[in-house]
Order: sequence, then structure tokens, then C-alpha cells
Amino acid sequence: MICGKPNVGKSSILNSIVGRERAIVTPIPGTTRDVIEEHLIIDGYPLRFVDTAGIRESDDVIESLGIHKAREYLEMANIIVVIFDRSQNLQKEDFDLMEIVKNKTHIVVLNKSDLPAVLSSSHISELYSQEDIIEISALSGSGVSELLKKIVDLIRHNIHSEESMLAINTRQCEELVRSISSLHNALHSLQEGLTPDVVIFDIDDALRSLQRMNGENIDKKLLDTIFGSFCVGK
Repeated sequence: MICGKPNVGKSSILNSIVGRERAIVTPIPGTTRDVIEEHLIIDGYPLRFVDTAGIRESDDVIESLGIHKAREYLEMANIIVVIFDRSQNLQKEDFDLMEIVKNKTHIVVLNKSDLPAVLSSSHISELYSQEDIIEISALSGSGVSELLKKIVDLIRHNIHSEESMLAINTRQCEELVRSISSLHNALHSLQEGLTPDVVIFDIDDALRSLQRMNGENIDKKLLDTIFGSFCVGK
């Protein structure tokens, strides 16, 4: 989740990450009223980036609904990217937001590094120690790759933590290797233009290997479902 007070550059950062104008950007605070989602695969990890309304107190009914959604996503997000405007001093909304996310997995970002600096990393460090702060410019794209690297590093750390380690025995490993080999054979057969019955044979073998690996029963009708809409070229 990308969050921050209004007009810190959240939507610009989303656009810079996805490489296109996915979210509307204006100088008017509170432009984003709803949740905007974008899916990307980075270093092999499927990620869902979420841009939300700027979190602040508002009397605008529509903006308030957007802010309520943003607070809901704060509770659900695996990683929170907290954006601060480097060209402005910290305000009440900034302090409130940092208090909300301090015990969640988060990354602190100083945006607008292309503008004269008013806020520095040292200011954040004085308030919130042991923060790994990234300075970026959503306008130029500077620092965005460093932000993405940090996100991937956090994902890898969480995946390889003791709580989420996946243990398989030798037999399961052999079945998994066989399944992968069968799928490679099926792909090769498709690329060579072989008949569907040859491809089905290898896919069936892969499915059976997975069945033996995890103990689940795989309905043979699954193959009919897979190839029910399979178009065979001449």
C-alpha cells in the first residue's frame, strides 16, 4: 500500500512504478478519492500495488469515504510505503500516519527529491530511529528502483522466515522434479507442433506427480476441462 497525507505524490509514485499514467495527478490535494490497484511481477514475485486517498480529516463526504477505505487497507497491507513530501515540513497528518504504521511492516520514502529540500532523512531519523529511509523523485524516476528493491528484499525476508519455511521430504522433491520435467516436455511438444494427445500425456504425468506429492485426488475430468477450449492449429 502506498499511503501518506494528500499531495505528497502517492499517485505519481504509482505511475512511475507501473510506467504509465494509471492514476490522475493534479496539484489539488485530495484528487484520489478511491482505491487504485495495479498488479506487477517484479523479480518473479506477483505484487499488488494499491494507491489510496490521502489520509487526513475531511468534511467532504466523497473524500471521507476514500479515507475510510485507505484506513481499511492499512490494516490489510503486507507492506506499507509511507510517503513524505521532502519539500515541506512535517505536519500533524504525517505524525499521525507514522504512529499508525510504526508497528507494521513499512518503508519510509521522502518524495520530491527534485525540489529544494526542507525535510531531510535526519529529521525523520530523529523522530523515528532505525528507519531505512529512501529518497526518490516520482517526477524523474530517481530512487524508484531502490524502492522496488527494498520491497522485494522485505518479501524475501518474510518468505524465508522460520514461520513460513516449506519442508518437503525426498519423495516429494522427486515428484516435484518429475512434474516440472513433464511440463517442460509438454511445452516442447506444443512448440514442435505435435498432436494434442502427445501434450496431454505429459500433462497427465505432471498432474499425477503432483497428486502423489500432496495426496490430493485429481479428477481425470480436469484434462477434459483443460483441453475443452484448446484450439489446435493446422
